Amino acid sequence: MNRWISLGALVMAIAALIMVSFKGDEQLTVVYMKAEEVIEKFEGMKEARVVFNGKKEAWQANLDTLQADFQRAVSKYNLDTPRLTKEEKEAREELLAKQEQNYRQYKNVLDRKYEEENQRMTEAVLTQIDAFLKLYAKEKGYDYILNGTGGGVLYGQESKDITEEILPALNNYYLNGELKN
Repeated sequence: MNRWISLGALVMAIAALIMVSFKGDEQLTVVYMKAEEVIEKFEGMKEARVVFNGKKEAWQANLDTLQADFQRAVSKYNLDTPRLTKEEKEAREELLAKQEQNYRQYKNVLDRKYEEENQRMTEAVLTQIDAFLKLYAKEKGYDYILNGTGGGVLYGQESKDITEEILPALNNYYLNGELKN
């Protein structure tokens, strides 16, 4: 049933696109780009990933240090166990349990921080691309720029694919602040 609803929605969307494909006597200019490729090859995304990976490596180094400290404490405990009294063993085991809990909590915090930072970075890059596309479409006289990946366009003539046209212009705009073709 859901499949038919989705198919019906797709047919309606195509019909709507066909109906609006003319503005008065003038035909609309509809092009598409491969958004995933544009995002991957965008210099702004490459730079953002370098910064993000630097943060991620620093976070991982802190986590690795905590894990190594815990492993050393466990090893020391195992070496000292024969000489410890029952009370000393219990106290050390309690400390080890707290240390392991702190490690796990810190790891969970870093996992959330990683996801949030990744999302923030991606949103910032997409905002830059969207702003550029609005300027670019206006300059080129495009009425619509569709996403050629991710289900946005089921078929598109290659002559309407502006991915290779967009990339250098987007990167030039990002690096030099100029809207050039």
